[in-house]
Amino acid sequence: MNDFDNEMVSVIMPAYNAVGTMRESVESVQAQEYQKWELLVVDDGSTDATAEIMDQFEKDDFRVKRISLKENIGISGARNVGIVNARGRYLAFLDSDDLWNPKKLSKQIEFMNNGGYAFTFTSYELMNQDGMLLHKKVRAKKSVTYRSLLTNNYIGCLTVMIDRKAIPHVMMPAVRHEDYAAWLNILKTGVKAYGLDEILSIYRISDSSISANKIKVIGWFWTIYREDQKIGRLRALFLMVINLTKLAIKYTRTGRIVGIFKKRG
Repeated sequence: MNDFDNEMVSVIMPAYNAVGTMRESVESVQAQEYQKWELLVVDDGSTDATAEIMDQFEKDDFRVKRISLKENIGISGARNVGIVNARGRYLAFLDSDDLWNPKKLSKQIEFMNNGGYAFTFTSYELMNQDGMLLHKKVRAKKSVTYRSLLTNNYIGCLTVMIDRKAIPHVMMPAVRHEDYAAWLNILKTGVKAYGLDEILSIYRISDSSISANKIKVIGWFWTIYREDQKIGRLRALFLMVINLTKLAIKYTRTGRIVGIFKKRG
């Protein structure tokens, strides 16, 4: 029997040298209409003033908790540290440069309760590094299965909410594009992800976005298909071609490859 707090949402926020953006990200959690949450900020060996900023948030709001790592272990490891320390029944994820709509948690929990869903995600919109909205939106599909997710990552990490009573094992594999690999591992068990088509999050596209390096992107997909998902060479190649084609279409529509990679510590 799990001893989760049945009403609590545990928000996992990895942070690495994030002084320029994290204050606004934390404040977007504090502004939530749904107030039963804890925010676990995993300071991934930052060398700037991230720790000082978080100390102040901790003093002012008991729901904000900083977990300090002595050295940088990377985004997947930092997220896993947050997950292990989470007390809530529900898991949600927000990077230290992205934002939430004040109704994000309340609307998503209502959506999950009404539908009996264990894994949900929502639509989101894009902003540039300076925080200006780009008037570009990524709409949530009605539902996503393992098979459909293999051909395109329809799920934005900052929009996800997972019910740990139904899905107790949530971990981020030690690969690049770790959230995509995690969703594949969950859906591979037969779970289906359900989309709420409302704009409830804002994803920041940084000037250092990994999208510029197409060779690395190809390599990361190949690693996920072959090493993490144990897919045969021919099928992995077929899936990668489909995924990259859809990615190219998304790129032409938005001007950037979005919603998949962001350079982090």
